[in-house]
Amino acid sequence: MKLKYIILFLIILFSGFTRIYKITSIPPSLYYDEIDAGYQSMVFNQNKTDYYGNKTPIHFHSFGDFRTSLHIYSISLFETLTNNQELSIRLPSAVYGMISVLIIFLITKSLIPSFLLSISPWAIHYSRIGFEASGMVLCFLLAILFWKKFTFNFKSRFLYLTVFFLCLTPYFYSTAKFFIIIFVLLFALIWR
Repeated sequence: MKLKYIILFLIILFSGFTRIYKITSIPPSLYYDEIDAGYQSMVFNQNKTDYYGNKTPIHFHSFGDFRTSLHIYSISLFETLTNNQELSIRLPSAVYGMISVLIIFLITKSLIPSFLLSISPWAIHYSRIGFEASGMVLCFLLAILFWKKFTFNFKSRFLYLTVFFLCLTPYFYSTAKFFIIIFVLLFALIWR
């Protein structure tokens, strides 16, 4: 039993290394969406608005569209903790990617899915850039974890946590609205 947790710890360390090592230089520069999110979070930290002056927005008004808020609020938090703008833009995604490796283990109770997520090129790529997908995946995995706990214990707090994290998921990445409906129907069908 102890060996399993030691291996899990090593897997999480490995996922941290693959996601954080030279995070400010690989990929070599910030791309447009990262710069926009960093600028939004910098303006938010200074004024508590987006750069159009909307107070504590649910969706940040950007130049060409609206951006989801939780990712920008995460960057804002990391900006207050670090003095490096590039690091504060990319670090939230890396942290979400590392936590997702742990949550996969808690859902499956197996090291194999955790290891596969830690080496997945897709997961590493989106965890190394300031992109909202890592936060969306983490929230969705937390919803699955609490749904699983609810189906075994029938304690209402797990159901509330499931709904809470499902509701947070689109605030990391807007496209989640489309697939959450399908998964809620699948949850209900499987639970029935």
